[in-house]
Amino acid sequence: MKKITAILIVLLLVLTACPLSKPKVVELRVTPQNLRLYSGEETNITFNILYDDGVAEEVSYDMISISDIDNIVLSESGLKVGNELEADKSYQVSFLYEDISTTINLEVVSNPLLNYTLDDNGNKIVDDHERLDVIVSKEYHLIKEAVPSELVIPDIRWPDASLGLGYNPDRAEKMNLRPVAAKALEDLFAAAEREGHMLYGVSGYRSYSNQANVFAYNVQRFGSETEANRISARPGESEHHTALVMDISSESLDQYKLQTVFATTPEGQWVAENAVNYGFIIRYPKEKEEITGYSFEPWHLRYVGEDLARKLYDSGLTMEEYFERFLEE
Repeated sequence: MKKITAILIVLLLVLTACPLSKPKVVELRVTPQNLRLYSGEETNITFNILYDDGVAEEVSYDMISISDIDNIVLSESGLKVGNELEADKSYQVSFLYEDISTTINLEVVSNPLLNYTLDDNGNKIVDDHERLDVIVSKEYHLIKEAVPSELVIPDIRWPDASLGLGYNPDRAEKMNLRPVAAKALEDLFAAAEREGHMLYGVSGYRSYSNQANVFAYNVQRFGSETEANRISARPGESEHHTALVMDISSESLDQYKLQTVFATTPEGQWVAENAVNYGFIIRYPKEKEEITGYSFEPWHLRYVGEDLARKLYDSGLTMEEYFERFLEE
């Protein structure tokens, strides 16, 4: 027994004299691996180091070095893209922790507020009308020839044709959207129905000439171009021209009319909370008329893609406000 005890003591002394080796860092992980930022935009990223024993540990920004690319900066507040960096281009950005490195892909996108050319009269004419983040407004105009390259009719519920709103030759144009927006709208309507909310499509794509007719009707209806222009766009200034917009309604509204009371209905409340999950925003929110140029329209859904929709929804800003911040940096 004494002999066994002596052996254990010796082993203990040996182990004490030779401490276990420290785990070695074998990998640096960055989340997310793929980023898409606008010029001037900033975002949070996460760094984790992985040890050879399988344990992961988050590390702070001040322990990380970034590859030397002008106008891409890593600071305590996140990764930021400077306005002077060439946009609409992808970059491989490397990060280093001690002697371990990793690389992510960063796509830098130009600010949609700069997506224009001035015409002879000083008007801002949109350059790329196919961008999902294209801004079309009283300030940013589309020419008559800016027609979407592809249009489809989404498989959604439409008001009865007897109201003049259903599928008929005169209305067929307004039932169209660009394919990506049409698929997202189908998913949105299906999700709403699963939760007991029946939504109806009312008006999607409008050509330049169709919008001219709509605006002329509203001028007659409201008595002046100024009043009509609060709720209706002049031709070339309508988001409907992009085929990324669908006006929607519900059975609870008389003849599926587009009314602000839609916001107080169960359907309208569901849409306000959930449209973002499918890449849509309510483009003309309350108390933003001075910014967007149009009165509150809870029925006007604009597709921008899920990533941008989430950013706009979380910020509470309009497209104009959101992108204006990056130009001021």
